[in-house]
Amino acid sequence: MLKVSRRFHAPSRGPPYDFLPVDKAIQWLDMMTTNDEEALLKFAKDLVDAKKWRDVGQVIERAKAIDAGKAFSKIWQAYEKAAQRDGTRLLKKIDANKDNEWVDKYLDWEEQFALTSKSDETIEAFQSLRTEHEETAKKLYNEGRKAFQNNHRNGGYAKYQEIVDKYYASTYYRTLKATLDKRR
Repeated sequence: MLKVSRRFHAPSRGPPYDFLPVDKAIQWLDMMTTNDEEALLKFAKDLVDAKKWRDVGQVIERAKAIDAGKAFSKIWQAYEKAAQRDGTRLLKKIDANKDNEWVDKYLDWEEQFALTSKSDETIEAFQSLRTEHEETAKKLYNEGRKAFQNNHRNGGYAKYQEIVDKYYASTYYRTLKATLDKRR
């Protein structure tokens, strides 16, 4: 594997940029382009041990691309098992559609496990709920923006809060939740 050491300087930031984990980024890029099955398998095992599931999914995709075969079956099984464990619990929350306390966990989970077939049912259920929420959330979002444009900040924030509280499966949720959290 290629080892690279490079020193970065940001004049306005000072020496802390010297400590960016560039070597890890280069290693990841190297593994995503390698044809070396053994190196890729070792990298995958390390990622499973560290529970870096999003990267595990990416390595599995690379293994498929180079026809790495059976050597990756245990990696795939670990990935699927991890996805299913939380996916089943999240599916129940989505089906209940009671409140938004699970949405951040779901969005993080989807980012990690979107590449496994064990996530299909949970992702489909969320997408269905998103379809239900999206139109009303868009209307409220536009009303909120209009309130801000008319200097009615409290009214704008109230519309955003309504989206976060009631239309949490919408595409607006994450951005508006972060906006509201910064306001607090």
